[in-house]
Amino acid sequence: MSTASGPRQSIRRTIEDSGLFQSHWYLGENTDVAESGMDPLSHYLDFGEKEGRRPNPYFDPRYYRRTLPDRDAVTGSALLHYIETGWKAGRDPSPAFSLSRYRAVYPDVAGLSRDPLGYHLERGQAQGRTAFPNSDGGLSQKHMDLAVAVHKTGLFDGDWYLAHYEDLYAAGVDALVHFVKHGIAEGRNPNPFFNMQWYAECYGDDIGTENPLLFYAREGYRLGHDPSPRFSAGRYLADNPDLADKGLNPLRHFLRHGRHEGRPLPATNRSGGVFHGHVKTEARLPIAPTLRGMIDFPLHDLAPESGEFDSTRMHLHWVIPDFSPGAGGHMTIFRMIHLLEVRGHKNTVWIHNAQNHKDADTAYDDVVKHFQHFAGDIGFTDDGFDTAAGDAVIATDCWTVWPVLSATRFKRRFYFVQDYEPGFFPTGARSLAAEATYGHDLDCLCASPWLAGLMREKHGRWATYFWLAADGKTYHPPKTRQPHTRPHTPPRIALYARTFTARRAVELAFMALEVLARRGVAFEVDFFGEPVAFSAAPFAFRDHGVARPDALAELFRTCDIGVVFSATNYSLVPQEMMACDLPVVELDGDNTRAIYPEDVVTFAKADPRHIADRLADLIADPEKRGAQAAKARDWVNRFTWEGAAERIESAMVERIGAHAQDMAAPGPAQSVQIVQTVQTARTEQADRTDQTPRTDQTPQAVQTGHAPKASVVIPTFNAGPVLERVLSAVTAQHTPWPYEILVIDSGSTDGTLETVQRHPDIRLHRIDPTDFNHGDTRNLGVEMTSGAFIAFLTHDAQPVNDRWLFNLVTAIEHFGDKAAGAFGRHVAWPEASPFTRRDMKAHFEKFMHQPLMVSKDMAPHKYDTDPAWRQLLHFYSDNNSCMRRSVWRRIPYRRTKFGEDQLWARDILEAGFAKVYAPQATVYHSHDYDADETFERSKTESAFFKHYFGYRLLETETQLEAALTALNTDDAAWARKNGVPADRAEAQKALVRARLRGHLAGAAMDTDGLF
Repeated sequence: MSTASGPRQSIRRTIEDSGLFQSHWYLGENTDVAESGMDPLSHYLDFGEKEGRRPNPYFDPRYYRRTLPDRDAVTGSALLHYIETGWKAGRDPSPAFSLSRYRAVYPDVAGLSRDPLGYHLERGQAQGRTAFPNSDGGLSQKHMDLAVAVHKTGLFDGDWYLAHYEDLYAAGVDALVHFVKHGIAEGRNPNPFFNMQWYAECYGDDIGTENPLLFYAREGYRLGHDPSPRFSAGRYLADNPDLADKGLNPLRHFLRHGRHEGRPLPATNRSGGVFHGHVKTEARLPIAPTLRGMIDFPLHDLAPESGEFDSTRMHLHWVIPDFSPGAGGHMTIFRMIHLLEVRGHKNTVWIHNAQNHKDADTAYDDVVKHFQHFAGDIGFTDDGFDTAAGDAVIATDCWTVWPVLSATRFKRRFYFVQDYEPGFFPTGARSLAAEATYGHDLDCLCASPWLAGLMREKHGRWATYFWLAADGKTYHPPKTRQPHTRPHTPPRIALYARTFTARRAVELAFMALEVLARRGVAFEVDFFGEPVAFSAAPFAFRDHGVARPDALAELFRTCDIGVVFSATNYSLVPQEMMACDLPVVELDGDNTRAIYPEDVVTFAKADPRHIADRLADLIADPEKRGAQAAKARDWVNRFTWEGAAERIESAMVERIGAHAQDMAAPGPAQSVQIVQTVQTARTEQADRTDQTPRTDQTPQAVQTGHAPKASVVIPTFNAGPVLERVLSAVTAQHTPWPYEILVIDSGSTDGTLETVQRHPDIRLHRIDPTDFNHGDTRNLGVEMTSGAFIAFLTHDAQPVNDRWLFNLVTAIEHFGDKAAGAFGRHVAWPEASPFTRRDMKAHFEKFMHQPLMVSKDMAPHKYDTDPAWRQLLHFYSDNNSCMRRSVWRRIPYRRTKFGEDQLWARDILEAGFAKVYAPQATVYHSHDYDADETFERSKTESAFFKHYFGYRLLETETQLEAALTALNTDDAAWARKNGVPADRAEAQKALVRARLRGHLAGAAMDTDGLF
């Protein structure tokens, strides 16, 4: 079948069924398609493939055609050819994915009668499997060959590798890829019983230059070589005569079969004689990098550069392990850093034992995209940390304590303790090393009163605590029902099934569920936290894998019982469940009793039958579930992250202040001055080198006695009731500096003026309606204000939280003078159409796939030749934006009736500046237009892009009809999948037609004089 001869719907169905066309990925990569509103698969089939666009990250149509020996016969879709013929013939989809290597590394896939790429996109990625490039791209040929060869030996134990080397455990790396690229050179071992360095030293004459592991697997075991002092090959064969004369590799057999069959480990080496090692002063023994910090970082006394201490402007340095998206402990760290920044403190982050990040820019982007807004700097402990200086340095896990103890130019050292880490490891070097960190002079900031008690009573540390808190904007109760009235038969149990985190004791929950099932109790389970490793269970279940917070919150709101176990410190997850009115079952222990009051959780002993009993009680009694959920909701609502940050700030001020006199570095006439300023000093103006002083000041500036650092300008016209919410949110912004607000109204008659006048801190300026112009009016707003940064809102865009302005301004500041302006994320109003919510989310998601700061210098040739790239670069929205005054002086807004924001963005890019995306500076903003309004707006938009940019969103009726059919088909499928009411789905068809009609009409207009 081909696109030339086969029915189009059949082709669409084949491609959709293959899973190889990823609509959201395609829209994120091709902003012109997203902005056109065209169905992505229709665009790909009609235009995208011919233009070389990819349907997923691993299929390159031009590469595929070019490398096919019979490419001339592929007259239709290359993707369809691959689906029907190519993968079966072993044709690689692109340089980024090697079918043969994927099968070789994962033999379970080789046994499947399906496309390996389809499997990888559907399941492999979620399982952490690596997409091996072929010889044309990605890893070097040497590393690819080595990875396949190592895997085939059967001697690489990936689970052990990640668990043994703790610096890799939470880093999100692929074990085999890390081993071949870095581990071998770093002296790391592939399993517990093969010692790379020892084997090379013992049998170097036989091995020569070959890789020790590959030599042993190929020939060494035949020569009777022992793989390490821990494993005697001869003894293993002697102790197991059934294996003799079979030519087996003893170590491979033990790893794959013997240890599971209960065969004893031949731990005593009987090879005879004494091995004499070589003395090399630079030699390093095989010690995990995390442990090695105990000797690689010297211990020093503190010697701060200055005794001066301003309690409202602390400079805090955080040393953290490397991270990847989804890390809960890192989310708490970055949330605390962000809130301390909003309170006026400067923060620097140092990554220790970096595995995921090799440069500060990508690390910074990952923090802002996946954790919290961050205004500070990022560095690495192996590059410049020895010269770091500030008020406090903070360790955040047991392995970061050692670099912190080596830092000298600080007034005080702290330990941000989120769990009792000795309990993470079996008794041995790691557990002892972790416990030893509590014996050093660090003040402990603990994530629970239980932890603080341990630090004080067992380890003699000064310690305070803060409470974890659920984010109420994400985790909140159902809007229409209470837990005990949820109509689920049978009841649904949400279970945190993160098995690789041993302290969650997941196996106890699994056994309890089996007990319940054997008793005939009816229930269903929703697993989350990681993909489960089984496909069948004695009860109905759903596997949610690693879910996003919004998806988790919805899951919690739709289940009846939550199960999260804590064997050490308590988890944040139960509080998030409680905030959603979900009653929770938790283990009964000193650690949990110290946290939860009676009746807030259901306590269960660490016994599967007792856990089953407690679950059965809740399953049988909806009223009991409802009563517990109500008490838990009241309890969890006592805690906020802002309160936690205030406790941490107060503790640091107290401890630094108490020790500043003693810690001051000695020197001639050295004096200590501790500045304990009052809260109003937080509004002291930061350095504003690019601002012209003004004599007129807004009420906020007058109250503080200082000129504003930022100005907020809001044009209004008959704003309606929403304006009160917008102005209340803007006046409630929390910043460490003053800001002003100006409203420019152009003739409102609906009560807008009275709404503004109810806010005495807001300045109101009126203009004649005939004087309004999107560009000129905003220029007037800049002229009438004085902040170094000018933020713009529209009268229907409401900041989501009280850090919106701080996040916008510091997003620009972080990137320095090159950054001219920033735009923030929009989320649809909660009451918006489900299609509007979907489309708004997809639109802003595409910016998460690019660096936060972009400029035309990133890819000059691409800027000149790729319209989609240019469109992504010049997208900008004054519904939620901020600019530098110094740049505006050079490049003001153009006079235009529409699109002043996108024109300004193009102008600054052409002038050599950059723009910034601030995903954490979020506003509620969306519209559910009717068909007539949709048509007019789309027509204006289309004409605008044609006039100023030369883009034609639609040009022919044929394109319109094709796009309409495809979009309606996709919308109908999406509506069915997401439970959208039939009347909403039907109304969407009219809106889609109106939008496309508008695009076609705008492209045909004569635009001279229009704008």
